Amino acid sequence: MKKKDLRVPVGFNEELHLHVTYPFQNRNLDKFPCAILSHGFTVDGTESHRMFLKLANRLAMNGMIVINFDYRGSGYSDGEFEDLTVTREIEDLKAVVDYAVSMQKVDHDRIVVIGQSLGSYISILALYNDKRIKAFVLWGTPVELYKKFYNYFGKAWEEKGVICQEKGFYLKKDFLVDFKKYDELLCISKIEQPILFIHAGNDEKNPVNVVRILFEKAKEPKTVEIIGGANHSFKCQKELEEKAIDKTTNWLSRILRSDSNAE
Repeated sequence: MKKKDLRVPVGFNEELHLHVTYPFQNRNLDKFPCAILSHGFTVDGTESHRMFLKLANRLAMNGMIVINFDYRGSGYSDGEFEDLTVTREIEDLKAVVDYAVSMQKVDHDRIVVIGQSLGSYISILALYNDKRIKAFVLWGTPVELYKKFYNYFGKAWEEKGVICQEKGFYLKKDFLVDFKKYDELLCISKIEQPILFIHAGNDEKNPVNVVRILFEKAKEPKTVEIIGGANHSFKCQKELEEKAIDKTTNWLSRILRSDSNAE
């Protein structure tokens, strides 16, 4: 598989780091479906224990171009983590979609987004009305993030205006306040494209009832897969992580094949 690292401009004089994986081009195809992988909180585009690299390689083996990228303030992208807001990550994800559309080898009718945790949340808010996206795969999606982060850090934010969380990342109070601008459940209720929800059965951060709330709000066609016994991000659970990758790959293969046949 061919791989390429590049930079994409976003915001004011900043750039995102993208890592693109290309499939083996042994089928004489001019264009390929494309998956954009939206990572979660306090990680980079490889995700926790590099599971998004494993997912990218699997998808590429199945004939997809895959874009892993770092949100600003994470990985090799510009910016400071402490300036993180939902609004900024929405801008970043939209910039990556714009870049994917500009790629000559990408089939513009078969672009999908795959999110994990906060990356799923951002995918919903950024792309719920974007007709260029043909399907959503949402792993470990959270709800009520304003309430959750306020319970964790609210008092410290009120006193200091900035907190330092367990991994050593600083965050300004703007991160918390920005959540009030957005209604996740309203946005997901407006998505017309197929959605696959992947959720860990023992998710300690986003319990299973969370995905049930999201599933109820989402329109058809929609599918939910609960990975029994799994924790958030499948830490130290290779077999369960592999199951999530299998379910994602197989579902996308069906969705993209039916979409291609419809043409």
